[in-house]
Amino acid sequence: MVRDSAVLLIAALSFLGLACSDSGDPAGNAGDGSRDFQGSIDPNAGTFVLQSIDSTTVDGVRIRVDLIGSNLEVDPDSSIVALDVSIHNAGNSPLYAPGEIIIGMREPCIVPENADRSDCLPCAMICGCCVYAFDYSSRLGEDSILSPGETSGARRWQFKDPGLHAFSFLARARFGLGPDRPRIEGTVFADKNANGHFDDGEAGFGGGHIEVNGPMINSVTIQVPGDGHYVIPVTAPGLYSLLAVPPPTFAAVHPTTPNPLQVLLPDGESYLHADFGFANDVPPPGDVQLVGFWEEPPDSLPQDSYRLIDVHLEGTILVIHVGFSGCSPDGPFALFMLDGFIETNPVGAKVVLSFDSPNPTCTAYWERTFRFDLNPILLRFVRTYGHGGQVVVHFVDHEGHVHDFVIEAVTGK
Repeated sequence: MVRDSAVLLIAALSFLGLACSDSGDPAGNAGDGSRDFQGSIDPNAGTFVLQSIDSTTVDGVRIRVDLIGSNLEVDPDSSIVALDVSIHNAGNSPLYAPGEIIIGMREPCIVPENADRSDCLPCAMICGCCVYAFDYSSRLGEDSILSPGETSGARRWQFKDPGLHAFSFLARARFGLGPDRPRIEGTVFADKNANGHFDDGEAGFGGGHIEVNGPMINSVTIQVPGDGHYVIPVTAPGLYSLLAVPPPTFAAVHPTTPNPLQVLLPDGESYLHADFGFANDVPPPGDVQLVGFWEEPPDSLPQDSYRLIDVHLEGTILVIHVGFSGCSPDGPFALFMLDGFIETNPVGAKVVLSFDSPNPTCTAYWERTFRFDLNPILLRFVRTYGHGGQVVVHFVDHEGHVHDFVIEAVTGK
């Protein structure tokens, strides 16, 4: 992680009282409606406690909200502790979207599994030093306002709790104090007609994430909710870069909108149409697809039999010519990077070609050439290590043969 990102996270941890080396009282956040909380959960006793502390912003607005927990459940087999959490506006001022709850864990290796975004310092390699955010913007009602006396819709919080021990956390609720708090928002959608526009009748989909860089935001990951709609609060004008990564898929998926997307925000303004379209059909031969990132166990990736005829690199485009059996030439092929970066010199990245034959009993033989853009690997490299450099791409074919190709990441590219 680059130094700027580390500084920002230290500041966030400090305001939560969770800095790695000390603990302090949370500080006010200018211009944001905020309220601080302390929470504790005891899975064995089936109880939870959420205690709130009044907060007043620097401009004199007193914020009074309560966190309301319910439906505590414990799964001993998976060590998952889950509960529903709503936000009640107990004050006299309306609170506006975007709204979120930011939490930090007092017990270092208890991890929220379904937060919408997270950021960690390098010390997180030995647990702790992370903050997590749950977005409530879509749960404030149709008007996106939490009025006095109103309770938001609930979010399900899930914690990985090895040993099912009691644990506690600190949290802060943050809202806009007016209806026009600057933000970037949009929808990740299935572009059925592949025209690059979010049309009526096209559905949003979640499961993936968005990697964000910009003023006061550096390599932050935003999880995309199930409906595909996301909101990113921003605190400074300037240029923002958003890279949408769809969920792992067996079918060929390619973007139909700019990705990464560059958004230039003037001071105090929002951008509300940062949409990302993906076409789920197989693209015509010669079209370029983005390499994906397989986050599940490697042996769960479909890898039906195919014959590698040729593989070579054209710039950052990996060109793969294969032969395969099937009922049609539209076999669903996709390229994925597995297991994160390999700590060699230069750094390595293992990639494999996924093929999930829709009807393996067909004996007709087909040949196709696929083109995969490796730039997402370079973007992840820069955001992981904070500088440019070479990456050795180890392409492993169906027979286990390794084909090495060198690509280079340039900082600021």
